[in-house]
Amino acid sequence: MELIRISASAVILLLAVRSDFSDGIIRNRLIAVGILIGILCWIPGFEPKIAGEVIGGLLLPILICWIPFRMHGLGAGDIKLFCVIGCLNGSRNVIYCICISFLLAAGFSFGRLLNQRQLWTSIQSCVSYFQIVVQKGRIIPYPERTRKGARFHFSAAILFGYAVILGVSVCKTLLW
Repeated sequence: MELIRISASAVILLLAVRSDFSDGIIRNRLIAVGILIGILCWIPGFEPKIAGEVIGGLLLPILICWIPFRMHGLGAGDIKLFCVIGCLNGSRNVIYCICISFLLAAGFSFGRLLNQRQLWTSIQSCVSYFQIVVQKGRIIPYPERTRKGARFHFSAAILFGYAVILGVSVCKTLLW
């Protein structure tokens, strides 16, 4: 079953990245198929502990990614893609995937800001944004995200984050 979950995750992630880059969205149909496969994969060995893994895998991405979503720094499709990974691979792996994906995206964005010589401007915009959030007392959409060249396809970071998790898993298996 683990091979089916890994394969399904990889195929869904690849299709999601392709859709994100070509159409700018991740289709709900793809998300629904991933969640359905995830639930079906957990049924054969079902026990209460497994229900917690599936429910945690589905809900943790929503809880963890709520603030970046409210800032418009992360799309709903990206969060739903994390939910698919959580449903297929469990709550622990989805937390790892979220952390690694955010680190990869941050590294890529930092490199892009350096390359475009916009690091200082971006830092100033970020400080200004947080000042406005504190003044208003609520989270508002980050205004700089509409700037030309600011769009980032986070689904690619999710794909690479999942690949890192698989690589670590393979290394653990080979070393033990």
